[in-house]
Amino acid sequence: MISNIQSQKYLSGYAGIIHSEDFVYHSPQPDANISMLIRSENHGDYIEWETEKLPVGYKEETVTFLMLAVIDVNKEDPHRWEMFINDKKYFTITTPEDTLEKKLVWKGEGPGVLVFDVTEVDKYGDLCGYLTLSLPTNLLNPGEPARLKVTCEDADSRTWFMIFKYNAENRLSVMAQNAVIKGESGNTQVLRTEIVYYGLRQKADVTVGEYKFTEDLKFGYNVHYIDIPEILKETVFPVHVSIAGEEFDQQDVVIRPVEKRTVYLIHHSHVDIGYTHVQDKVEKLQWQYLEQSIDLAEKSKDYPEGARFRWNVEVMWAVDSYLKHADPEKRQLFIEAVKKGWIELDAFYANELTGLCHPEELTELTESGRRIAKECDVPLSSAMISDIPGWTWSVVPVLAQSGVKYFSLGTNTGHRIGTTIEKWGDKPFYWVSPSGEERVLCWIHKKGYSTFHTGLGFSTIKNRLEREKISDI
Repeated sequence: MISNIQSQKYLSGYAGIIHSEDFVYHSPQPDANISMLIRSENHGDYIEWETEKLPVGYKEETVTFLMLAVIDVNKEDPHRWEMFINDKKYFTITTPEDTLEKKLVWKGEGPGVLVFDVTEVDKYGDLCGYLTLSLPTNLLNPGEPARLKVTCEDADSRTWFMIFKYNAENRLSVMAQNAVIKGESGNTQVLRTEIVYYGLRQKADVTVGEYKFTEDLKFGYNVHYIDIPEILKETVFPVHVSIAGEEFDQQDVVIRPVEKRTVYLIHHSHVDIGYTHVQDKVEKLQWQYLEQSIDLAEKSKDYPEGARFRWNVEVMWAVDSYLKHADPEKRQLFIEAVKKGWIELDAFYANELTGLCHPEELTELTESGRRIAKECDVPLSSAMISDIPGWTWSVVPVLAQSGVKYFSLGTNTGHRIGTTIEKWGDKPFYWVSPSGEERVLCWIHKKGYSTFHTGLGFSTIKNRLEREKISDI
């Protein structure tokens, strides 16, 4: 049980949802990524949630709630949001014009203050940090949560503000990463110790089994890795943490042997015209990727099976364009790469919203794939559609009649998808056509179509293929 560390002075500003759609985004902490998002679109839109309950017998005159938040920086299209506490309007949150200010303060219409402490400017130029809501204790009822609600302007704007569905409470967790690292002197694996600590900077003394270390805790999320010999049978690790001499937590952690798995990586580039570049720029980048993939496949062709580079063309738009513009030598190199299995052709022309298509249009979506596969003398057996919220049932006969057996469905990971990932993520299934005569084997990716995707045009790659990301799969 975590003790009441004296320097902990916050209650969690989020404890339960009342009204919101989930939106997946990065937060000030790597252990939080599900947010409540509100844009400045329709006046009737709102997000609403409950805080942690005010403890009975709470003695302080002021109570402060802590939340993780991100806010859009948009000088060209600034907007505002109203925050209500138990149905009474208290604060007006405004869009920052730039990233220079690292502490944003919004005074209430009544008593209280809302403060946003910026910890990071993310890769999109938006502000991530901690939002604290301070109120006189006598405004709240002991033993009950406060209800917080944020509404928006009716501005038909995409400018946004988000609060994360995350209980901002001190906690400790120890877990074994799901990977074994081979070594000449024996195999090892990694224990990950996470301490979430909302207090003044302090030193923590940590004991995990026979391993001891001291961690200089910063505000928020802290992680420490311990290399241990491979666990071959279920083992109990006693864990004890003290902070500044005061007990923080103690628990017994059961570590089980790593389950052996084979991980397949699908290399592809998401084609999202207009999101980061205009069409002709995206087109030329995609051409470069095709040539780079051939070069990488050539260099790795003598590697062991499974280590040889393979490339998947997510959609045929760029391939069709490349073959029309490439000189005869490059064109032939591409065709040979497809024949060798270095490049996989996927059937659809683009990442289409299939529900908007007439039957003839759906059929035409696979025309270029069928034509190019025939020219390369290979079967057209797979298809991908990424970064869209759904697919119409009519794609099944279209794919099956085009020869496609396998369908990779990369839905959005946040809004507009209902419970699709929850119900079908990483659970392969045969999708049967209404007639019952056609079927394709489908896989909806539980962590999204872009687990390691950073995006076009970003100079700093933060979403790398690291051991922690692999071991969490």
